[in-house]
Amino acid sequence: GEQVITQGERGDCMYFISSGAARVVLDPADVILGRGDFFGEMALLEDAPRKVSVVSEGFTDLLTLFTKDFRTLLARHPELKSEIEAVARDRA
Repeated sequence: GEQVITQGERGDCMYFISSGAARVVLDPADVILGRGDFFGEMALLEDAPRKVSVVSEGFTDLLTLFTKDFRTLLARHPELKSEIEAVARDRA
């Protein structure tokens, strides 16, 4: 139940779930993400405040990718941007 990101806050990183699960708080129904999933990317892609809140579901091990490193990664591998955007669209 630990708050990982809060809707409306400035995003400075995205997260990858190494183990455990996280709940994306959405209306009308929350979405559970698990191992191998990621979240928080939209704030980095759009340079905008967080659109949703995310809380951990029990023990969850997260990997963090900060904005600077995210931009470097996309500059080196531009095909990743379209893949990340496709995942985000599928969730909407």
